[in-house]
Amino acid sequence: MCMFFSAISDGNGKVKFFELEDVVNEMVQGNPKSFDWNSHTSIATFNKITPTQEDKWNKWEYNVDKKEIKADSLVSLDDRDLVVKAIKKYLKGKDIGYMRNLYDCNSGNYNSGNRNSGDCNSGNYNSGNRNSGNRNSGNRNSGDCNSGNRNSGYLNSGNCNSGDCNSGNRNSGDCNSGYLNSGNCNSGNRNSGDCNSGDCNSGILTGHFCTEKKYFLFDIPCTKEEYEEINRLNLYTCFDINIFVYENKMTSKEKKANPNYKTLGGYLKTIDYKQAWKKVPKESIAKIKKLKNFDKQKFYEITGRR
Repeated sequence: MCMFFSAISDGNGKVKFFELEDVVNEMVQGNPKSFDWNSHTSIATFNKITPTQEDKWNKWEYNVDKKEIKADSLVSLDDRDLVVKAIKKYLKGKDIGYMRNLYDCNSGNYNSGNRNSGDCNSGNYNSGNRNSGNRNSGNRNSGDCNSGNRNSGYLNSGNCNSGDCNSGNRNSGDCNSGYLNSGNCNSGNRNSGDCNSGDCNSGILTGHFCTEKKYFLFDIPCTKEEYEEINRLNLYTCFDINIFVYENKMTSKEKKANPNYKTLGGYLKTIDYKQAWKKVPKESIAKIKKLKNFDKQKFYEITGRR
């Protein structure tokens, strides 16, 4: 397996590898021959060594961190000491972090992994900044294949989701579509529980294959217009069960439980549903109390607010 830093030698101390200037010059031209900077064959081709001649050259992998060399293929005299000497001489004074990113095909700075675009990514094929995991698009994602920002989990689309396969923002759970859902398989906004369709539901949907859509407020039937009155309160602007806690605000316990915080710059914290309701201003609570069918006891059971 070819990896950074790769080299070949002829058995007599003649060492070849891609120098930083070679990589930059080829990249400026668009890398027309599709060289892989860590490939022994690419190194040989670049130095006009034919395939027949290449078969007589030793292949080496040099670990720049441990300063150790390993023979990938030893077909000639063992000249590893001369190879190490040549590599150390070349690498002296070089920015190894920059070279590692360039040779591993990363675009950006401080990436750990391969083929990342952006900065401070951990993993592979990330686009954006401070992602942990693989194939994330956006920023501060933890997990794989997320699209958007500050997602934790897999295959999320949107922002600040915790769980898997969510579409929308600030969902906690799996397979939610919409915003601020807590639970699984919800469609709509601000639902708590599983399989809810609509907005601001708490509990589990009962009934399937229905031909008639009904609306409820506090478990009592209402008109569609009355039901949609809750949407005009814009509660999602002040109600959030997912909070991104920045590194400088994290406790030692939180840092221990979320080791990726250094890469992400913090972590996504999911708070209790009732705890989130504590941040809803009194003005909004007063408007909710004016809704048709308002039931103070049910409202308290769901939100913890009076």
